[in-house]
Amino acid sequence: MLRDGTAWVGVDAQAVGVQGSGSAVAGLPGGGLKGADPTRYASLSHPGDSYSYDLFSQAGRAVRATTPTSPLGGLPVRRVLALGESQSAFRLVTFINAIQPRDHTYDGFLGQLVRTAEAAVSPTVAAEARAPVLAPTRQPLRARAAV
Repeated sequence: MLRDGTAWVGVDAQAVGVQGSGSAVAGLPGGGLKGADPTRYASLSHPGDSYSYDLFSQAGRAVRATTPTSPLGGLPVRRVLALGESQSAFRLVTFINAIQPRDHTYDGFLGQLVRTAEAAVSPTVAAEARAPVLAPTRQPLRARAAV
C-alpha cells in the first residue's frame, strides 16, 4: 500500500488511548500515549469519549486539507478512510449513522470487531451536532471483501 502512495494517520479518539487504563494490552503498558512517552505526550488532555465524534471529524478534515501545514504536508488526497477497532469501531458506527450523513467527512469506513449496536451520543453533544441521542442503525451495505 505504501508503494502505491497510501499514507496512514493514527488518531486516538478515546480517552483511554490518551490517558490509559492501567492494565496492559498485548504486552504493552496500559498507560495510553501518556504512559508510552510521558515527555512527548505530557500536554495531551482528552475531554472524554463523547468528544470522539468531533475528534473523528477534525482528523478527517485535517487529513483532507492540502495546505503545507496539514498532516500530509499539502500532498494531494484522493480518499480518506476511517478505521476503528473494538471500542473505536463501536463509536465509529455511531459516527457513520449520525455525523457522516451531515458532514461527509470520509469516503469510506472499516470497522473491526463491531457490535450490532452503536454508542450513544451524550445530550450535550447531540444538541451541538443536531444528532439523535442514539443514532438509528442503517441497513447493512453490500460490500466486497478485500482478500
